[in-house]
Amino acid sequence: MKKLTIGIIGGRGTLGKIFKKFFRKHGFKVLISGRKTRLTSIELVKRADIVIFSVPISSTIRVMREVLPYTRREQLLMDFTSIKEEPIKEMLKGKASVIGLHPMFGKINSLRSKTIIVVPARPGKWMKLLVPLFKKGKIRIKITTAKKHDKIMAVLQGLIHFNFMTLSATLKEISKENKVDINDLLGYGGVIYRIRLGMIARILSQDPELYADISMSNKNTKKAFGKYEEIAKRLNRIIQKGDKKAFEKLFNDSALFFGKFKGEALKESSYLIEQFSKYRREKLK
Repeated sequence: MKKLTIGIIGGRGTLGKIFKKFFRKHGFKVLISGRKTRLTSIELVKRADIVIFSVPISSTIRVMREVLPYTRREQLLMDFTSIKEEPIKEMLKGKASVIGLHPMFGKINSLRSKTIIVVPARPGKWMKLLVPLFKKGKIRIKITTAKKHDKIMAVLQGLIHFNFMTLSATLKEISKENKVDINDLLGYGGVIYRIRLGMIARILSQDPELYADISMSNKNTKKAFGKYEEIAKRLNRIIQKGDKKAFEKLFNDSALFFGKFKGEALKESSYLIEQFSKYRREKLK
């Protein structure tokens, strides 16, 4: 059987490096192109059986349009972008098969147990290759449509990142007024607050362009952000009025969304807190 060649456009980025290693480990030849490589993206497309676009969201459509004329019917085109409708629509203009991918992670040590969302837009024969390959690598896959993916990501990524950004900017402003810093907050808070603040700091340690693109490129985020602002104002009015009944109703109504997951979350977060506490004790010895 012919050894397949995978070409990653933007392969020197975080995801490109991760998947270059993964595909080579599983027997594929991997080509890389980028701004500082000798191999151009057009040359890569001409030589590859599978082409993966791993470039910033804001550059994705432009790069696709540059190379689409050189794609072939027998090829597979894939992308790693955090939105799916527009990139997939663009790839479908070419002759090749099309499967959108969204790895739900950034810098990691292992792909094991990580999640990749798969959008088979015009998959051809290629799902029979990809699904067993990811399962062999112990990667969890979630198959969906581009439209549903983007609606869910507007909440799962867009809204949660919006919350983190709002909270972190508020912390900065309030801390300046009260003359306290992050070390004061960490010193007063317990393990659970360190974890919460740590998750915000983790986001803010990464590429701001990526998070700007996630927030601004998904057409569904504006509606989600508007609803967030509406609920925040409602909650603020309840608290300002001292309306305890209204607060408890909003609290309990919100809890209904989580259903049985509340019980699971209590157990899992308790385990996480205990393990993190052990880590901290060892670190501080």
